[in-house]
Amino acid sequence: MNPIEHNRLNNFDFVRILAASMVVFAHSFDILTPLEQVHSNSEPLRVLTNGNMSFGSLGVAIFFCLSGYLISQSLQFSQNYTSYFAKRFLRIFPALILDLLIAVFIWGAIVTSLPLTDYFTDSKTYLYLTNIFLFKISFFLPGVFEANINSPVVNSSLWTLPYEFLCYVGVVILQVLLISKNRYLYAAFGFIFFIVAIVVLNSSFSAIKFGETDITLENIFVLFTYFGAGALFFHFKDKIPLKFSVSLVLLVIYCLSFYFGKSSIFGYLCLPYIVFWFVFAPKIKLHGVSKWGDFSYGMYIYSFPVQQTIVYCFGNRMPVGKMIFLSFLFTIPLAMFSWFVIEKRALKLKNSLVAPISFENSKESVEFA
Repeated sequence: MNPIEHNRLNNFDFVRILAASMVVFAHSFDILTPLEQVHSNSEPLRVLTNGNMSFGSLGVAIFFCLSGYLISQSLQFSQNYTSYFAKRFLRIFPALILDLLIAVFIWGAIVTSLPLTDYFTDSKTYLYLTNIFLFKISFFLPGVFEANINSPVVNSSLWTLPYEFLCYVGVVILQVLLISKNRYLYAAFGFIFFIVAIVVLNSSFSAIKFGETDITLENIFVLFTYFGAGALFFHFKDKIPLKFSVSLVLLVIYCLSFYFGKSSIFGYLCLPYIVFWFVFAPKIKLHGVSKWGDFSYGMYIYSFPVQQTIVYCFGNRMPVGKMIFLSFLFTIPLAMFSWFVIEKRALKLKNSLVAPISFENSKESVEFA
């Protein structure tokens, strides 16, 4: 296959839906497992990799790879930084605001063990709404999901959003510093970052937190490396040949890396190539998914509170197959509602506020993850 060719007949939308589905699938196992036992539960990929990888963490990694590519594309073809950040804001925050409002005023009000007067006069109830600022995520609501077997966390999926936003800022900083103006300099910076990441992730420094936030050095290096790999694929799109044979070899190497305990290194080297081969493979024609809408962001941010509510209503010991079925049954309609009523309208607002770009494949990334 020739180097990456830009056209509308790609599989970005399908892969986003697939990544979101991986997260929902993995959480279906986690939500029925005590928190201290999550890393040893029966989620299939976690079992196959001896606890080193779950479908949830794989889905997040894929999201960040795609985001690195598409956000770099968005920045390059935005007329200025104002338009760039306006597009980012309108893609993330409208659906997130809906998610927070539903959690506080619907889910929370229905399932809280507190009298409603106490619930609505508790300052912690409204602290949850401050998640809109991203950098100090509040995971709890008063009296909500306290009897659930995993934890009373309302929405664990929100943890990736601060890192995604930092990536948006990071690519702008690299452009201001002129590092991304020359793609070879950008690649050199990426290589140095990768080496530093490997060193840090294998040291005690990885547990460092930044101030009062929940942002850790470990997650910065893990997620930024996947995002950076996607960005490099965009900048070298005319130089990278995507071939099935190479993708297959890298998949084998990636699988073997779990056996040898080196997945944290080979994941960054192998997974992005595999993902983008699948996205742009001309014989894999899954681009028709886009005509129905982009439900992946909604699936990602709404699924966990839906699953916690299912546990609350049906009990902690329900079969995992039933949890998987009910999770998708209730999450998908909510994601569709979010898309058609909130997200799609926000994107139209984006088009009216931001001057259009002259690039035929201007699809935005789903910010999670």
